[in-house]
Amino acid sequence: MNKTRTFRPTVSDSRLEERVVLSHPAATPPAQVTDARLVQQDFNKFFQSYNQDVKTILLKAGTDGKVDPTANRDAFNAQVAIDLATLDTSVVGHIKNLVSPTDLTTTIHNELVGTDANSLQVRLKNLTTPTPPRSASFRQFQFGSQFAIGQTDGTVEHQVLAARATAPTLLDLARQDLKKVQGAYAYFARAYQKDVQKVLLAKGSDGTVNLTTNRAAFDTQVAADLKTLSDKVGTILGNLPSSTDLVTAVQAAINGSDAGSLQGKLKAIATPTSARRLPVALFQIQSGAMIAESYVSVAQLVLAFANKPATGGA
Repeated sequence: MNKTRTFRPTVSDSRLEERVVLSHPAATPPAQVTDARLVQQDFNKFFQSYNQDVKTILLKAGTDGKVDPTANRDAFNAQVAIDLATLDTSVVGHIKNLVSPTDLTTTIHNELVGTDANSLQVRLKNLTTPTPPRSASFRQFQFGSQFAIGQTDGTVEHQVLAARATAPTLLDLARQDLKKVQGAYAYFARAYQKDVQKVLLAKGSDGTVNLTTNRAAFDTQVAADLKTLSDKVGTILGNLPSSTDLVTAVQAAINGSDAGSLQGKLKAIATPTSARRLPVALFQIQSGAMIAESYVSVAQLVLAFANKPATGGA
């Protein structure tokens, strides 16, 4: 009697299954990742060329059969400069699809062939000329060149990976600016506390603190600090397109003449009843809350501006 055979996938069946699974398209890596890999290949080619230059030029024997690296150094440097120019051209070509930061190609160009002491070209050129191979100075020369090339490669690849293949949106720019605005507010808050200690609580010629007398000078100094804050924030937000009205509104919120501005609110805080710790602490708590509230209001203005639907106007 024939037995029923159980179907079992053959080796060819398994391979077919593998082919089906592997036939799914792989996810396309971000442009930055692809570019960074190409840049790494560019540096590998340069490193190979550099080593070849060492062997065929720097360590080339003269007509007397002797190797004189010092006599060969100028020719060696000239060829390395050509190889670096090739590297620079190749890298720039590979990252031209990255649009942000806009000065990325210039930055990398300067890191490779710039005249600055930290550029790869200058670092390699400044390495001490070694004595012939198998000497301590030659090993030091090799280590120095490998370190300079490897470090520059790592720096450039990091910059490429951090770049963007698409231009930042208005909201991206606004968020970046708000971090700087927050820093400007933090600086003002420190200046304000310094004004409290140095001006409001300043002792008179009789050795006592007269808060009422000091208040006018204190408000004047705070107004100057607010003007500095307003100017800083205006400069920060000025990079946003069509931001004239935004800057005007933000600066008015900081040191405008209206009672609702930060300047108006700080000026309206009652002078402490005495120079003792508790009244002064309450004064500082009130002012600190108003400074923080002002930053939140400014942030809301900036984000509302960034999220505003684009219009057909200029």
